[in-house]
Amino acid sequence: MCVMAFYLCLFVAILIRLLVAIFHPTLTPAIADSQLKAGTQFTMLPTDDKWFGVTYKEDKPAVMESFRELIRSGAYGEM
Repeated sequence: MCVMAFYLCLFVAILIRLLVAIFHPTLTPAIADSQLKAGTQFTMLPTDDKWFGVTYKEDKPAVMESFRELIRSGAYGEM
C-alpha cells in the first residue's frame, strides 16, 4: 500500500509540473532549471507550431476550426 501511495504522489507531482509547463510556458525555463539541478536529463524540442487555448466557452468554435484546418492540411489525421 505504501509503495502504491508513493507512486501515486510521484505521478501527481510529475503531472502538476507538466501542466504548469503546458499552461504557463513562461515558467518552462524555471522548471527545466530545477530539473537540471535535480540531475534529470531531458531534451526540449523547438517548435514553430501554434498553440490553441480554450479559456472561455466562446473560444471553442475558433479552436475547433483551427483543428479542422490542421486536419484538412494533413498536419493531423482524422480522429
